[in-house]
Amino acid sequence: MEQSVETQNLLNPAFCGLIVANIIDSYNSKAKQHIPFYLLYPLTTMVLHKNTRIRIPSRASAKIHTWIQENEQIKIGLAERSKSMVPFISDSILFMAEQDVISGHDNIGLVIKNKRTLNKINKMSDFMAGYSVSSKVIGAISGNFNGPISLMAILGLRL
Repeated sequence: MEQSVETQNLLNPAFCGLIVANIIDSYNSKAKQHIPFYLLYPLTTMVLHKNTRIRIPSRASAKIHTWIQENEQIKIGLAERSKSMVPFISDSILFMAEQDVISGHDNIGLVIKNKRTLNKINKMSDFMAGYSVSSKVIGAISGNFNGPISLMAILGLRL
């Protein structure tokens, strides 16, 4: 896929991979099961989309269904944005797996393999702070919900 230099810089696998890893870590800390890989696409897209990211609650104790009801506009275009982000997020998942930060678990679940490395990376960059917080919160509030299929439904998405 041909990409502009700006797109390559903004959506490089290391940058998106940190968002992905933070979502995995916080989701898994709250959910009864490991995050399925397909849920990373809309959740990562929500963090990367500025108009959605600024609406993500500041606390992990927020309820995702309430947040979505209060911010229905976040669902507009989410499916298309998520679809356009598939190559970037897929590359990011592979990159983080190659770096031994994440690994597969069961058939579709993902887990953090090296939490120390993740924490070290999170502390390295002031630029990443806002993205890290947003990705941790969206992962946690998603993990607190009834399950990934139900979450996809309230987001207006289908597998």
